[in-house]
Amino acid sequence: MKKVYITHATKEYLEVAKSLAKSIRMFSDIPFLLYCVDCEPEEDFFEGLENVESRIIRINSQRYDSDFDYVSNSAGNFYVNRKSTKIYHILCAKTMAMEHALSEGWEEVCYLDSDCLATPLVDE
Repeated sequence: MKKVYITHATKEYLEVAKSLAKSIRMFSDIPFLLYCVDCEPEEDFFEGLENVESRIIRINSQRYDSDFDYVSNSAGNFYVNRKSTKIYHILCAKTMAMEHALSEGWEEVCYLDSDCLATPLVDE
């Protein structure tokens, strides 16, 4: 069965997604795809990481709110404002990435949030 790990990220989260890719490579041989939302990583971005590739998802996010809005809760923690039109479309790109991976012929797609880190049991 053709398996793949995927995530998606905007330019602000590319380095975070790269950390996920590095952790996947430490514990798994399953390929990893990073879906970049309205951005492209540098040519050598994944240098030294085997079986890691990127794909581009264009949602034209620049047409929405100018930047990321953050909201805080009573404990003072900050979160992305999910009521933002831009954030909504970026979050929708998650399903676009999954659909794209399946259309490429991957039979089992495991989506991981870009701020995750793999452990030795990741393939389990």
